[in-house]
Amino acid sequence: MCRNHHKSGLKRQGTPNALVTPEIRYCWKDYDFSYLHNQSTAIQRCAALYEYARESDEFIAAVVDFRETYITASVLNIYPLHEASFLGNAHGFPELSFRKALELGLTCPPLKTNDVEVLSACEVVHSFGYLKQQDRDEAVKEFIDRLGQRNRIQYLVTIRWGGCPDAKLVDLAAKLLLKKRREETAWRIRAGRIKSERIRPGRRGMPQSASGIDYLHQLSVFRFQKSGGTYPNRPSYLRELYPGGENKTVPTKGWNKAFQAAANRIAALPIKYLFS
Repeated sequence: MCRNHHKSGLKRQGTPNALVTPEIRYCWKDYDFSYLHNQSTAIQRCAALYEYARESDEFIAAVVDFRETYITASVLNIYPLHEASFLGNAHGFPELSFRKALELGLTCPPLKTNDVEVLSACEVVHSFGYLKQQDRDEAVKEFIDRLGQRNRIQYLVTIRWGGCPDAKLVDLAAKLLLKKRREETAWRIRAGRIKSERIRPGRRGMPQSASGIDYLHQLSVFRFQKSGGTYPNRPSYLRELYPGGENKTVPTKGWNKAFQAAANRIAALPIKYLFS
């Protein structure tokens, strides 16, 4: 777990009324995320999830529980399986920084930012590819053909509940299902299976979730300040992100907002999805 340099509750010898030594989390020294600026969006998002997770002992315990119980773990009530698996299988979490974990070969899952996903049964079959691995191409074709009979097509609708209001998620699922239907219809027209019909243009899928690198910039401010750093002595990359105002020694509103945003996310981490 994310160890501390000093455990709270210790007092200086010979001074029974001395103040409690301030707690300093080990991960607070890892506040430089400039190495991620040229990385892909997927890696930046994984880095944000990984580094924020290191801040919460309660969330770390939930990840450890996931490693032991897997599918019944409470973390799956908030986080999708691929992200929970990423943290649960990350070698060195939470002791190692994300940067060090990457150097040791940490593999990041593909970026998935949609709360709702709609796949036709055909796509599901192709994604698994089980029958093809068994050299049963004819069985695959036969199965796919059956899916389109009698004007019925099966779809797999995946919804991550909790990221948005339920009504909004259902509405998004309906829109994506209609979009998928239009795509299927267009394919069948081109294949000559059905007659052409007027297809109205539909809206695109879900908006993308928040940027991981923005979250990391705010976490950088939080860790730098919590580790004892002061605004006038902030490193050069933080000076570029948060340039000083008229008074060079007083933190700007942007700096203070970044600190508070990171603090709020950390506090809510065990009960609220990070990227919601």
